[in-house]
Amino acid sequence: MNNKLHDATEYPTMLTSSLNPNETLHPEEVSAHILRTLREVAENHTGCVVTRAVLGIPAYFNDAQRDATLKAAELAGIRKTKLLREPEAAALAYAIGKEQVGRGDDDELVLVFDLGGGTFDVSMLVVGGGVTEIISTSGNAQLGGSDFDNRIAQYFLKLLRGHGISTKKWSVTAINAVVRSAEK
Repeated sequence: MNNKLHDATEYPTMLTSSLNPNETLHPEEVSAHILRTLREVAENHTGCVVTRAVLGIPAYFNDAQRDATLKAAELAGIRKTKLLREPEAAALAYAIGKEQVGRGDDDELVLVFDLGGGTFDVSMLVVGGGVTEIISTSGNAQLGGSDFDNRIAQYFLKLLRGHGISTKKWSVTAINAVVRSAEK
């Protein structure tokens, strides 16, 4: 896919070459293409018409982002959509698994910690007796695994400099090797 971000208006768009040549799409239209494809795959696999969906969203999504996600689902032909924050979805999956193994009666305080590549979400829930109650959810869109990777890489480079190894003339490839090592 050869696409470019395009700022034809104050609202960001993407200029595409693979869907329709030189068509500009808003973010929710790009999401709608993805959701439509997923809906079609599900329909082909199950032989059923898909008109409803539950979509996982980051915990930090604001109202505008939630509305854009709902609009994307509508554009994709999904008539009824519920949004579920990703940490809550993880806790719900945990609760369902717990009930399936016969341990679902006692209330349990659960902390769901989701440290993704670029974001961090956390939720506190009470799970038990077939009920999941959300106590609190929060997130940080500016903190994620890549931030830790970069800090570790900077630490490695500082250690090298501390041992008299100059990194000023290092190539991009050499610096990237340090970053890849930090990711491991």
